[in-house]
Amino acid sequence: MSKSPLPLQNVCGSEKQVIKKEALVKILRWHFGHSDFRGKQLEAIQAVLSGRDCFCLMPTGGGKSMCYQIPALAKQGIVLVVSPLIEVFPFFCQENQVGALKEKGIAAEYLSSTQTIKAKNKIYEDLESGKPALRLLYVTPELIATPGFMAKLTKIHGRGLLSLIAIDEAHCVSTWGHDFRPSYRKLSLLRNRLPCIPVLALTATAVPKVQEDVIESLSLQNPLVLKSSFNRPNIYYEDPTEIAKSVVHSSRSSEWRLRERMESLQRAEENYYRSKNNQEKQVSKVDKNSISGTLRESGSREY
Repeated sequence: MSKSPLPLQNVCGSEKQVIKKEALVKILRWHFGHSDFRGKQLEAIQAVLSGRDCFCLMPTGGGKSMCYQIPALAKQGIVLVVSPLIEVFPFFCQENQVGALKEKGIAAEYLSSTQTIKAKNKIYEDLESGKPALRLLYVTPELIATPGFMAKLTKIHGRGLLSLIAIDEAHCVSTWGHDFRPSYRKLSLLRNRLPCIPVLALTATAVPKVQEDVIESLSLQNPLVLKSSFNRPNIYYEDPTEIAKSVVHSSRSSEWRLRERMESLQRAEENYYRSKNNQEKQVSKVDKNSISGTLRESGSREY
């Protein structure tokens, strides 16, 4: 008799049932129009929905955002998404992520320094209501570090309205990484102030040393570590030497064809002028004979 798989444990140590793939695929198909998950998406989604921390390494374009967008639709509560792109590219989140989610009828918002006070207050009012409409809230790591916003998160957490914390570009946490940001280092506060909420760390670039530093710095507890393949069939390496040889060969071949064409045109031109000269000589002879004949004929009539 085969053993049943060990149940996943959430960050508080209790066991939680994994949501079946069929139910998640229905959500995926209904909201996003995809027939199935890609790579490690399903494993990451099932892990965080069960309450387990997860570190996910996926290539750019691998569908990292789906790992927290599906949980936002599969479970009650707000998914907090921490991303540096909101501040670096103020309209990136609004137009490409939040805007796209809104078009699909998914309640999503973002908070940044570029927003008006009126827009921010509207979001805060929803968060402080008993039943917030928001499912996804995108924020900057700098905002997380402010006492005022952390106090709001603590209240939301206290009412059981926070379901997941997703940290995008998680490699920014590590001092070993090339994109280290001090504000990311302070995200460890989330685990202390918001206990029992699963944390999903996502990145497309992290060497083993950086991965370890991210997991330790964010205080991820027994995380499920997922690493997608970075093999991209549509991207391949070509030897620059061979490319250069090919270019030279192609250039020489083109030069040879051009030279051959020019010589052919030159021969055609010579033949044309030779033929033209012959024709002119023939015409000249005909004209002379014609004139002489006319004179003789004319003279015979006169004499």
